[in-house]
Amino acid sequence: MTILNEKDIDKQILAAVKKKVGQALGDITSGKYPEEVKDRIVKRTRLGIGVDKDGNAYKFPALSDNYKEVRQGKARFFTINGKKIKIIKGDLVKKPRLHATTRPAKANNTATGQLLKSLTTVKLKIAGSVGWGIRIGDNRGRDLFGKSSKIGNKELAGYLAAAGRRFMGITKAQRNEISRDIRHMIIKFLKS
Repeated sequence: MTILNEKDIDKQILAAVKKKVGQALGDITSGKYPEEVKDRIVKRTRLGIGVDKDGNAYKFPALSDNYKEVRQGKARFFTINGKKIKIIKGDLVKKPRLHATTRPAKANNTATGQLLKSLTTVKLKIAGSVGWGIRIGDNRGRDLFGKSSKIGNKELAGYLAAAGRRFMGITKAQRNEISRDIRHMIIKFLKS
């Protein structure tokens, strides 16, 4: 950089820094990094770790014994005239289609895998800037036994949160990691 006027050197340095920081922030907001943050949420959830409203991480509560039996293919439950009936033998009891990243006794919000696959990053319009959000697609897929699901993913996420398995959010540790990543990206661009 050549010095055009010694009195304007502060303005020239400030302009150069603003340009570099602008380029760094442009790369951050390009879409790759928000996808990476979404993938971190999915990975944390598959490990069975949730996030409360304050950003604290916690281990998901264990699955009920009855639900474990269903996921193992040892029993099925049906509601007839308001009563729950457990069936342990017959054609109705069959092995469910669990996602490859889960086990019958693992509480990780991944029975079929559809809920976590439905997460998408969305570019938000904010006055004077760009923002990103992670949303749950409200499609209905198949249940454990291949039938069409009766509820959408947004409703399922609500049920899971009410049962103590809230996964949508960023933990304090993940916030710190994001801040560190952005700081490193900006420093990298300033050095180049």
